[in-house]
Amino acid sequence: MKTLRKCFSLVELIVVLTIMAILAVLCAPNISAYISAVKIQNYQTALNNLVDEVQTQLPQGRYWNWEEVQENAKAILQSDSARGVTVISESDTECVY
Repeated sequence: MKTLRKCFSLVELIVVLTIMAILAVLCAPNISAYISAVKIQNYQTALNNLVDEVQTQLPQGRYWNWEEVQENAKAILQSDSARGVTVISESDTECVY
């Protein structure tokens, strides 16, 4: 008489884990390249926002309100679009926003 099996054998589990390991090895370079591209895109977005901020502050008056520019730049760097951007301030201390 046949008995019904309701579980996986050890060989089946090893085969599935081996296939998953091979897929992970093949996908790892693509994932790391994607992460690098996203970081570069975040840096470019933050830089573009900073450039736009400085360009809007230039023609508004004869003199720059430097404190306002710095406050706006900090707000841009702390926004979600600039997450992970590293800034080195004048006092040579590294700040990660």
